[in-house]
Amino acid sequence: MRLNKSQFRELLELVRPAIAKWDTNMRKAVTPEERLEITLRHLATGESQSSLSYQFRVSQNLISSFIPEVCPAIYQALKEQHLKIPGKSTRM
Repeated sequence: MRLNKSQFRELLELVRPAIAKWDTNMRKAVTPEERLEITLRHLATGESQSSLSYQFRVSQNLISSFIPEVCPAIYQALKEQHLKIPGKSTRM
């Protein structure tokens, strides 16, 4: 994932509200930790969703539905602090 444990925990706390889901009577929800871990693993390695499905024991359909939810949550959490818009100068 290219993050140490403290970096992962810090990012998790930033995105948790946006990616957390509730358990239902039919199934237990995939935890925010697992959602973030799977997404970061996919982004860092380019590993296929089917391979991640076997490793994490989460259906490929579910993985393909939450990766597009987690990526914008990461962007929203980090954009002000770490991402700069090219071409905009802060100097006057």
